[in-house]
Order: sequence, then structure tokens, then C-alpha cells
Amino acid sequence: MKRRLAAWIAAIAAAALMYLFENNTATRIVLVAVLAVPFVMLLSVRPPRIEARIELKREGREIACKLLLKKGGRMPLFGAVAVLSCTNAFTGEQAIQELPLTLWTRREKAFALKLRARHCGEICVKLSELRVADAFGFRLRRVFCASSAVVTIPPELFPMEITLQSAAQPGGERYSTTKAGNDPSETYQLREYIPGDAIAAIVWKLSQKLEALIARDFGLPADHRVLLLLESGAAITPQQRDAQASALASLSHALTQMGAAHTIGWQDAQQLRTSEDLHDALPQILRNAPEAGAQGIASCFLASKRECAFAHVLLISPYVPPDMSLLRRESRVTVLLTADESAEEIGGISFRKTYEAQKIEL
Repeated sequence: MKRRLAAWIAAIAAAALMYLFENNTATRIVLVAVLAVPFVMLLSVRPPRIEARIELKREGREIACKLLLKKGGRMPLFGAVAVLSCTNAFTGEQAIQELPLTLWTRREKAFALKLRARHCGEICVKLSELRVADAFGFRLRRVFCASSAVVTIPPELFPMEITLQSAAQPGGERYSTTKAGNDPSETYQLREYIPGDAIAAIVWKLSQKLEALIARDFGLPADHRVLLLLESGAAITPQQRDAQASALASLSHALTQMGAAHTIGWQDAQQLRTSEDLHDALPQILRNAPEAGAQGIASCFLASKRECAFAHVLLISPYVPPDMSLLRRESRVTVLLTADESAEEIGGISFRKTYEAQKIEL
């Protein structure tokens, strides 16, 4: 754009010199034409129609990003600027990169970039804006050209050795010892009849023997032996959230290798039995970031489930949750504290232009 502007200024100077030495109609027409051409183009040229799409390919924690653009019309496109935004849905990190580009023909042209995510999560790359300039760069016009692509960066796994106690091992049925349920095949407790109790709850033989109405509370089955919860309460840094996801995935992977059915409680509870179940569940977890000021995961889980009939609850958190006592009423609770080993890292997403070998930290 600067070169074109310099060429236009040189053309004006040349036309002005011609007018000074040859003061006639022809030189006046040349001078007026040189002065008016950019403004005529600015008013008459309409921004071309542009088709865009984004392709992503994951290579470890690096992502090969390819922006493909195809324009309509015969005029070449100078001085365009594509604004790419990248968001990690799991950690909330964002990065923005402006990419200058030029399109000469109608053929589709690819612009390659490298994207690196330091933390796991669902990465969304979006063409948020495309600005098109006239030939001399006097005016930028926004062109509607929406496109986006998504890729998931899985958490890193580390080996775990797990020993399940008898109450948490697969097979058999376990019932809560602290709360009644609605399973008539198991009795939680016997007590005196209270007006309003169901007729089916009355134990008639025992009532006849004791000459008083005796009712029984049904058992509450603990369908799944282990519950894994990922803390989502207070402000947690991206590094801590990455460590949480790594611990959760490693623990769940170890349980699936043992054949132990377990449940992951995130924004919804999901039972896992095999590695395929874990593979399907991780993208759902990594695309949801907790809202600022949200309540702790224990309060959130109990509010949606109303009860916690699990033999063992393992809560993964960078700190001791203040509401963990709500889970201890029904189950054994263990808090797995995750360390923040990468606290000195600044910024979680970076762009790098492959054709310029220039790394841009954002």
C-alpha cells in the first residue's frame, strides 16, 4: 500500500511538472486525471464477494491452521486484512492475529499459520473479520465472510496405580447406609408408621405381632461405585485447569483399564466403562468452561442430582473445596489436589506465520 501511494505521489509530481512546462489542455487533463483516479476508484469499486474456509490439523499441541480464500470479480484484491480469533473453550484463553493478504486471481489461495496451545481444551479458530481496502489503501471496508473450525487438544496422561476396596469394586449391589431410597427390594430401616406413609410400606406380619403399625423405608442403591468430580467453583487459572483435566483423564483411563465402571460428574453425569466411553466424554468436558462466580462442583452436582449414592467420591481440585462436606453425608470423599507446575507461563495461545518463521506471543 505504501508503494502504491508513493507511486501515485510521484505521478502527481510528474503531471505537475508537465503542467508547469507545458501549460496546455492536455497537461491539465493529465493532472486532473492523476488526482481524480484514486477517488473515482474509491467511490465506484465495490468490495468483491469472498468465500472463506478454515482447515485445522492437530500435531500434538501444535495446530496447523490453513485459511483458504476465494474471491469473485476480475479486479485483484490489494491491502486486505483477515482477523483470526482463537479461543480455548475449556480455559477461556483467547488470541487474535491480523493477517495481511493479497488475492490476484479467482483461484483459491491458502494462507498457512501455526497455532500452539499450551493447555488442553477445545480450540476454536474463527475468521472474525475481513477488511478490504481500495487500490490505494484510503478506505477499509468490512466484508461479511464468516468461517470457523474446531479441534480438541486432549489432556496429557500419566500412569496411575489404583487399588479398589471391596465397596467400590465392580459387581454386586451396594445400598446407602445413611439415606433411604425407593428400591423395595432392599430395606433401609424399620420404624413406626407415620400418617401419610404408603400402604405398601407397612410390614403387616410384624405389625400384627407387635400390635402397632410398622413401616419400612426402602433402600437407596449406589448404582456406580466411583464418582469423579472436577472442581469448577472459584477462579482457577488455565494452568490449574489443565492439570485438573490431566488428572481426571489419567484416573478415568486407569479405572477403565481395570474394568471398573465409574461416573464423571461435570455439567452432566456420565457413566464410563471402556476407553471408548472416555474418548467420547472428553470432548464434552473440554468444550465447557465454568462461569465466573459459579458455585462449587459439589453444590452444583447435588443441586441437579439431589442425592449422592456413590461408594467413593474423588474430587479433583487445586484447593480444598469449601462445600465438600455436602458429599461426605452420603459417601466417602477424597480430594486429589493438583499442583500448578507451570505457573510462570504467560499466555496460553500463540500464532506463528509459517512463511515468515515469526512467532507472535499473545
